[in-house]
Amino acid sequence: RRLRELAQNSSAPETIRGSAAFVAATRDPHTTDHGLAALRAWIAAYPQHEARAIAHLRIGFLVQEADPTAALVAFAEAEKSADNNLAAAARTHRARLELMASPLALRLTTLDGATLDLGAMRGNVVLIDFWATWCAPCVAELPALAALYEKHHKTGFEIIGISQDRDRATLEEFLSTKGLKWPQVHEVPGSKDSTAMRYGVFSYPTKWLVDRGGRVRVLAPGTDLDAAVQAALNAQ
Repeated sequence: RRLRELAQNSSAPETIRGSAAFVAATRDPHTTDHGLAALRAWIAAYPQHEARAIAHLRIGFLVQEADPTAALVAFAEAEKSADNNLAAAARTHRARLELMASPLALRLTTLDGATLDLGAMRGNVVLIDFWATWCAPCVAELPALAALYEKHHKTGFEIIGISQDRDRATLEEFLSTKGLKWPQVHEVPGSKDSTAMRYGVFSYPTKWLVDRGGRVRVLAPGTDLDAAVQAALNAQ
């Protein structure tokens, strides 16, 4: 109540009124429609307020499942923030939403220097594994991934490993003892051009399952990989 009174106090500075109105619009319980209306009304009333990027980001979160197109617009607006961290967060969320919305296009260079074009693998089911040799859970699951590969490879299943090891030589030495049959890509952690940075992959292992049409499903930790791969292979 006090926030709303402050927001309506014409004698208060506009920045203060805008901040009070923003907090009031976001702190009270709302249905999604009510929350969206409150945020959009706030943006219309205070288009130059420093919190407008946060408002756009919240709108993106609220609508991303029901209206991905509107969410992409909201995230793009949030990217205009002068706050570099906020802009980067918005950019990551936009990229992740685009990842889910259309077939994934990736061209990567494997450790042996070959070009790996995901588009050329269309028609197969592809598991993309973001991992590192320093990640104990990543290393622990390699035998299970090897078994998964052997079980399904003949029916159109592939794996791509994208390593986040800082030192390439360490990765190559590790792989020399493992006999893994799928291609490996090395990305320098934190590189702005890396696949992980572009799509906001910051925890490992992270797995994407790419269906025969090139569309991506980000697998939650603990997902039954065998069942997920079999379902993707069976899908028409």
